[in-house]
Amino acid sequence: MNKELYISLIARQLSRELNTSQLENLNSWLSKSKDNANLLDEFKETWNATANYKQTLAIDVDSAFSSFASKFNIPSSDTSVEIPTAESKSKSRNLIIAILLLALLSLGYLLSTMNSSTVSNNKMMATTTAINSNSDVTLSPNSQFTKGAAKEANSNLLNELTAIAALDTEDDKEYMPHALGFIPNKENYHIESFSGQAFFDFNNNTHKFIGLDNGNVIGASNAAFNVQNYTDDNTVVIDVQSGNVLFFDTKGNTFVINEGDRAIYDTRQKELIKAATPAINPFKWHKGILVFDNTPLDQAFKMLERFYGVDINITDNSVIDNKNFTATFPISSNLDSCLELIKASFEMDIERVDTRKVNISNIKGE
Repeated sequence: MNKELYISLIARQLSRELNTSQLENLNSWLSKSKDNANLLDEFKETWNATANYKQTLAIDVDSAFSSFASKFNIPSSDTSVEIPTAESKSKSRNLIIAILLLALLSLGYLLSTMNSSTVSNNKMMATTTAINSNSDVTLSPNSQFTKGAAKEANSNLLNELTAIAALDTEDDKEYMPHALGFIPNKENYHIESFSGQAFFDFNNNTHKFIGLDNGNVIGASNAAFNVQNYTDDNTVVIDVQSGNVLFFDTKGNTFVINEGDRAIYDTRQKELIKAATPAINPFKWHKGILVFDNTPLDQAFKMLERFYGVDINITDNSVIDNKNFTATFPISSNLDSCLELIKASFEMDIERVDTRKVNISNIKGE
């Protein structure tokens, strides 16, 4: 390399713009002779002297470089060396500060998200979150829960309560309420509040309490169950896949829901009603499978809304009474394929307004 290029590298080194490879190349050249090392020292003196000049000082760059080049026997060429000014160094410094601030803000957002007490599912599919090493929650789209402050504590409390509440529960229509004198306190909640739909899988004997956003509480250990708690339904629907689940209402009553049972709590009438086991498996959704079995069309649309986290609007006066639909959509199905299959059964116009909004009109067929 020629001497002019090494002068350029020295200038860039003083402005801290060299990469590792360039710095190693320059240091190798400087170590080859004492003259080269002296050149660096002289350049530093000149650099430090110019740093004290006022920024308003007018400099004839071409003349200055010609004088500098003649002093160090640098051959003239069209290649120019740009010596950083105080202004350019200030801009570089401000850019670095801006990048660091952006990185800190991004890190702060990431940490706040990780430490956030509220877990929401804003995706268009079910997502699973671990409460701890033995407990998982699978959230349906547009569902969320807020973590509670309870710590793990081995206890037979729920087993004892379940044994007491299980007495005299043979009524065909309603669950027998029991005033056990026990109301879970918020400091015992593993989930402080929950809304939407979720499948809970508790795999150990540690009792856990789930607060619902309407003030009712669910308790369970070693159980797997599904909860639908949508604010616009005025009901809480609980399906128990395995184990036993306790339901504490706001009146101080406790109900036990056994394995294989469905319970529907009317939040207006304050009653927990036994319901027939649904023909459609209420647990498949959290595995990504959507099933319709002679399902009324309006319910099918609602199931699609909650399964994919979308809004489906019928924009005209289309009659959907007495229209039922049967199908099973596997895990790989998307919203468009589901809508097209329904359209194959009932003629209709479908408009995807955007990712989350669907308009339907002109529904026909029997």
